[in-house]
Amino acid sequence: MATVSRGGVLPSPPGYKWEANKRTLVLALHVGCRYCEDSMEFYGRLSALEISGGIKAHVLAAFPESAPEIRRSLAGRLRTVDTLERVDLRALGVAGTSTVLLVSTRGARF
Repeated sequence: MATVSRGGVLPSPPGYKWEANKRTLVLALHVGCRYCEDSMEFYGRLSALEISGGIKAHVLAAFPESAPEIRRSLAGRLRTVDTLERVDLRALGVAGTSTVLLVSTRGARF
């Protein structure tokens, strides 16, 4: 497993560029994860804050599963959140889900 310490630089996941936003709030999630399911309301509030300008970060959900699996599992609960499929969470330094990471334009974790 890749280990990325606080302040380490993360590679951009396929389909996303860190430099596209000043900060990215990554929600590292897994279909079937009890903790992820229990946190959906919180993630919805984060998305609403992004839309209203209440936080200065782009919210991005990253899943190791495929898009059809994600859609079946979440049933639209993250409709307003950009979602990436088939992300190697270990490459982001994530050892377990659910995990939230704040990442800079250069891929540095805060």
